[in-house]
Amino acid sequence: MTSRAAGLPLDGYRDIERGAAAPTLEVLDRLSAVLDLDPVWLRRSEGGRAAGA
Repeated sequence: MTSRAAGLPLDGYRDIERGAAAPTLEVLDRLSAVLDLDPVWLRRSEGGRAAGA
């Protein structure tokens, strides 16, 4: 499960997926590692919505 692998509570992960919560840059980095995505691409595709961006 992606949320568990990234160390996120399931409800928090669901909120991010729905757009109800903005992930921090740390969370984006953890998700990019779990999903094998380029963290720069993931941060850029977030469009500055991430908390702390």
